[in-house]
Amino acid sequence: MSKKFLGVSYLTPYSDCVIADMLTSSKFWHQSLRDALYKPASFMTHKVLQLPPGALAKYTKLFLSFFISGYMHAFAESATGLSLQQSGAVRFFCTQAVGIMIEDIVKETFVDRSLKRGQASATIRHVLGYVWVVCFLAWSTPAWLYPDAVKGPKTPFLPFSFVKLELQ
Repeated sequence: MSKKFLGVSYLTPYSDCVIADMLTSSKFWHQSLRDALYKPASFMTHKVLQLPPGALAKYTKLFLSFFISGYMHAFAESATGLSLQQSGAVRFFCTQAVGIMIEDIVKETFVDRSLKRGQASATIRHVLGYVWVVCFLAWSTPAWLYPDAVKGPKTPFLPFSFVKLELQ
């Protein structure tokens, strides 16, 4: 599906879900990671696992993309002193893939069918989608943030702070 952000068109593999559409500013940033995540996931799905196109391949690519993203974030967290075993990044990102799968099932089973019958408006669908995303992130995010939070006082990444410079 083609999307536009700041006048630039780009393709997203999962842009029809509410999670992908919630934060406009994140679309541009995450689009820059698309090839780094989606192409290896697609290669593993179709060349290594030899899955034919379809729902199983779609969700395998989704899960693998988030799995790779989780490891990318976990390696980045290692700069803060967290080991890969301590990091909650892989768990968090894999959970996001599961959340998108649940969302797709609910959409297909209830929302899309009720829209076709005229029982639910697109506005209600979007409001429920935003409530779902906020609740899901409120539930799943602590798994990623908690290990870093309990680590104790952090040493600064830079020897100065842009925020402190602005306040002075």
